[in-house]
Amino acid sequence: MSSKEEMKQHYHALVDMGSNGIRFSITDLLPPTSRILPTVYQDRSPISLYDAQSQNGTKIPIPEPIIQDVITALLRFKRTCTEFLVPDTQVRIVATEATRNAINGPDLIRRIDEQLGWKSQLLSKEDEGRLGAMGVASSVDELEGIVMDMGGGSVQMTWVSKQADGEIEMGEKGSISLPFGAAALFASMGTSSGNPEESPLSKEIVQKFQDGLSDLGISNEKPLNLYLSGGGFRGWGHLLMALDEVQPYPIPIVNGYSIHSSRFLPEDIDASDLRKYRISKRRASQVPGVELVVKALLRAISPKIKLGIVTFCQGGVREGLLYNDLPRELRRQKPLVAATKPFAPHSASELLDMVSSLVPAGAPLDRNVVEATVNLLYAHASNPKDIRSSAALRSTTTGLLSATHGLSHYHRCILGLVLCERWGGKVAPIDEGFLQSLQRLISPLPCWWAKYLGRVASGIADLYPAGLVDQDDIRPFSIERCSLVTGGSEQEESSKSIEIDMVILEAESSQKARDWTEGLTKLGKKKNWADGERGIVIDLRVSSS
Repeated sequence: MSSKEEMKQHYHALVDMGSNGIRFSITDLLPPTSRILPTVYQDRSPISLYDAQSQNGTKIPIPEPIIQDVITALLRFKRTCTEFLVPDTQVRIVATEATRNAINGPDLIRRIDEQLGWKSQLLSKEDEGRLGAMGVASSVDELEGIVMDMGGGSVQMTWVSKQADGEIEMGEKGSISLPFGAAALFASMGTSSGNPEESPLSKEIVQKFQDGLSDLGISNEKPLNLYLSGGGFRGWGHLLMALDEVQPYPIPIVNGYSIHSSRFLPEDIDASDLRKYRISKRRASQVPGVELVVKALLRAISPKIKLGIVTFCQGGVREGLLYNDLPRELRRQKPLVAATKPFAPHSASELLDMVSSLVPAGAPLDRNVVEATVNLLYAHASNPKDIRSSAALRSTTTGLLSATHGLSHYHRCILGLVLCERWGGKVAPIDEGFLQSLQRLISPLPCWWAKYLGRVASGIADLYPAGLVDQDDIRPFSIERCSLVTGGSEQEESSKSIEIDMVILEAESSQKARDWTEGLTKLGKKKNWADGERGIVIDLRVSSS
């Protein structure tokens, strides 16, 4: 099949006509990497259909100049779709709340369809909430809790649980829509005076949130996790990243940023210069409204319900539409594995078995990280030797996996550290601060395990430089035992040791294997222990035959 035919078959275009802007995208839905929704083109037109309907506090029809701007932007995107060879049958235009509630909304849809030759879809309030929740489900690997999507005019609340088989379950009530969007609150707060938290508006928001949580059946049985999307909440996420204790914050991607509930409402927001938090001028003006919502939500939750982890998500209606159409077997895939699969070496399965044999049961390394490491064992081999560690370190933030949808900040951090160590762990001076920032994002113990996995992977890659394991060749080593032993007494509870029995055979590459085990042994020295003297000790015994 030619490249042009492939583009026609797998490229899908989508227009999301939201309240605060119109988003255009073209996505490659070629399996299996379609699980991570790889976008080949995206753009945004800053046309606010919500603002266009307000004049001196009075609702008006969308003005004719704004309609012309919308059609012009759509025609420009149609030319782009032609250049990408996207068939008209694989183009969708969806309109949401601002168009649905507009006085002349039906006329706007009719004129778009007439001039574009495409069929637009006006989403119902229920479908908009459901698809927004699906977009959040596409943004994270695991999900169980309340999804909240803050648009310009409203906040959608949905109970969502993501199952291991790829099924997305939602509460019986579906989505609850509350009229507290970022733009709507900005307009309402502009006409009120006094302390915003004591205003009738604030009390109304608290009551509506309490009613919504009750309708969704939220109880106090276990902590409630929140998953926040939409422009207003993403702006809040950028603000919290800028106020994180790790500075400069090393991952410039809001999707997958998780915080403990204690950090959800910071006390030291510098309202005089919100632009420094990487928030646009428009979003900065809406921050007081978002803050009002956050405070009201916390008041509605406390003290009956304990708030758990808060995660910020990039996914919305656009991602939800794409994710909703994927078959369950693709949704079931882990994003970290799906994103790295295209880089996997020829003998990935055999290499994974080798690496896994040196990860003892009980080690805080999930299999997805181990498999992704094997898939990327040789991805940076073509880089000059001087920058391999640095390029690998940044691969999850500005490199190979930077555009991957669905990765948490923890996974971006841990995999970057593993791959850096796989190439020796020595970075250029300009990257030393970045390395230290990543290390500070996670506790010392996961950092130590990242280094351990990186050294294990490096040794195996040296033994098989082409990524090819010939079944007829004798392996230069075998693992007789690999176990994680915890100290027996209460005083030694945090002290662990890895005990490895490895047999090195007298083969051509046996010296490489010996050098490799020596490097692992050095990682067990006291200066490298994760928690000082009560940290991890490696007891590595090597025998030859």
